Amino acid sequence: MALWDIEPPLVAKLASIGVTHYSRHVDDITLSSPDHLSASRVDWVVRTVATALASKGLLVHPGKHEVMHAGRRAIEVLKLVGNTKPSLPSKERSRVRALVHTFCRRVEAGDSVEDLERLLPRVRGQAYKVKRFHQHIGEQLVLQVDQAAKLLRNRVSGVGSR
Repeated sequence: MALWDIEPPLVAKLASIGVTHYSRHVDDITLSSPDHLSASRVDWVVRTVATALASKGLLVHPGKHEVMHAGRRAIEVLKLVGNTKPSLPSKERSRVRALVHTFCRRVEAGDSVEDLERLLPRVRGQAYKVKRFHQHIGEQLVLQVDQAAKLLRNRVSGVGSR
């Protein structure tokens, strides 16, 4: 809401030099152009956005803005890879696989039921996040979490214990 009055003229100004895509999610602004922009144009775009934000008392953190060029590496927007179809970066997929693996091992090892029950929604949510972008890998992770959750439920209800 803070930018309601400056965004439309800013977007128009940027479009006038070829920056045709503008999106903002909370405090993350993403700009793109179908054409290559020279270093001086990129500098002008950064200064223009910074000036617009400064007019509202907002600052651009110099260490948090990044200029990316298509074709050089995976372009991440809001922690998603956006070069082609949206996907999770491999590091994030690996992190979630490790989280699921550790959770399952803790269930099998008989760790504290209370701790594991507290962790279950987070682990399950992370597995479903992977599934949204990577169907096959995500289905495997969800299945592993579901199997661990079943073991956990059986421990709570006393099924299988003697």
